[in-house]
Amino acid sequence: MATEVVPDDPLFESQWALETIDAAKAWEVTTGNQSVIVAVIDAGINANHPDLSGKVVPGRNIIKQNNDTLDDHGHGTAMAGVIAAATNNTIGMAGLCWECRLMPVKVLDAFGVGTYADVIEGILWAADNGARILNLSLGGYVYSQLMADAVDYVYAAGAVIVAAGGNEDTSDPLYPAAYPNVIGVSATDLGDSDWSPSNQGAYIKLSAPGAGVLTTALNEDYTVTTGTSLSAAHISAVLVSSLQVIGLDLVAANDLAATVETGRKRSHQAERVTTYQIVSTSLNIQA
Repeated sequence: MATEVVPDDPLFESQWALETIDAAKAWEVTTGNQSVIVAVIDAGINANHPDLSGKVVPGRNIIKQNNDTLDDHGHGTAMAGVIAAATNNTIGMAGLCWECRLMPVKVLDAFGVGTYADVIEGILWAADNGARILNLSLGGYVYSQLMADAVDYVYAAGAVIVAAGGNEDTSDPLYPAAYPNVIGVSATDLGDSDWSPSNQGAYIKLSAPGAGVLTTALNEDYTVTTGTSLSAAHISAVLVSSLQVIGLDLVAANDLAATVETGRKRSHQAERVTTYQIVSTSLNIQA
């Protein structure tokens, strides 16, 4: 019988998503890996947030071509909290990956808007500067061969891109989620059902909680927000656990869905990730 690690963060009891994916059981096996850097390619990160302080490594502001990666929108900070908020520190919330570090790569402006050119540059910069997992909780419906080439470059380098599947209830491909070497992610809700606005289609490989998710806010407080962006952030954090336990130096995005052999099938034909099942299967532990 698996035991659970229950952190002392006061908001942990409000984090239904972590309970749904059996995070507390997985933490008995691993709390992540400090050597794995997750690039949050987004609007930046508020590294001054008390639950993110000390978790953020130097990044890059692609828009201004400088090193100022302070979030001026809030979306990047929200993703950072889901992935790696400081945990078991008696304050705030728990992050899924206790130990991993965050690399802010700012490609979205204060309005949450960015260009394909900046996203492409951000992807390449993150991969060339040590990121192993690239979280892209963003997307567009226009195919770009240049972005496809950037994705393939990252894949060949042994890193993995996780991307939001989109929130428009359509099967139209959203990029970068729909590129073959990207893990496209859909969202589930508090009832562990498909979140109805979540996109669907063959490009969606996995699903994770995304509706009503508690996370870090720009004003150094906390907020509840919704979307496949949050789902992608959960998958990015789970990947760090996989790297820690399985000991992979190279992770193939196309193979991850096959690795997740448990969890309920969704109507979107994507497995809802169960963190404990990933790490326990890797170690041949029986739940």
